[in-house]
Amino acid sequence: MTYWDPIPIVRACVPGEPLPGNAHWVPAYSPPWGAWPDAWARRDWRNVPGPFYGAGTDTCWVGREVAPAHVLHNDDSGDEFVYRQPRDAQETYRVIAAAFQDPMAGYQCDGDERWTPELVRQWWSERGRVREFRLENGRPALPGEALPEL
Repeated sequence: MTYWDPIPIVRACVPGEPLPGNAHWVPAYSPPWGAWPDAWARRDWRNVPGPFYGAGTDTCWVGREVAPAHVLHNDDSGDEFVYRQPRDAQETYRVIAAAFQDPMAGYQCDGDERWTPELVRQWWSERGRVREFRLENGRPALPGEALPEL
């Protein structure tokens, strides 16, 4: 398996022009990328490693509507996170559409510059905490809430 880099697709998107494959996804403004300098530190722990992640998104849940194979929201606050990274151009356009519809500009695409092998190993070793917390408490964890021992 090889890594597919979606960043050239991101850079080719032009504000005011429809995203290829769907004429009603029209980015009306410059990409939200980099709007929050501290986004990496604020990212939702549910985001999977890769270039895209959610950090302080709005709770309007539109990301799940346009990119259901990639974006979910937590049940308590509605913040969106990327649970599957895109694997081709069309999937990338869907994640971009989710980002452009977030009024808080909480999506970022600099994850590949920030994930390290150690952070990925840590994420992988803790990936079961979503299921563990839900099984033990009947709901997802709230921000800052202690998770069960794995």
